[in-house]
Amino acid sequence: MSEKITFSVAKREGLGKGANRQLRLAGNVPGIFYSTSGDNVPVQMDEMALIKLYEKAGLTNVIELDI
Repeated sequence: MSEKITFSVAKREGLGKGANRQLRLAGNVPGIFYSTSGDNVPVQMDEMALIKLYEKAGLTNVIELDI
């Protein structure tokens, strides 16, 4: 069994193209968390942390988000 991987993300307030561009310029990545209850939560995460997580987890592991 694989290890449990947890990744911290933050909720984001700004929505739309302009806000997302500002996030990317600051070194963050915008995203959307789709919950099973139907709530869509806009989130942001650090780009380098996401790259390191992807290298560690790969394509087949389940990642738990800490919002």
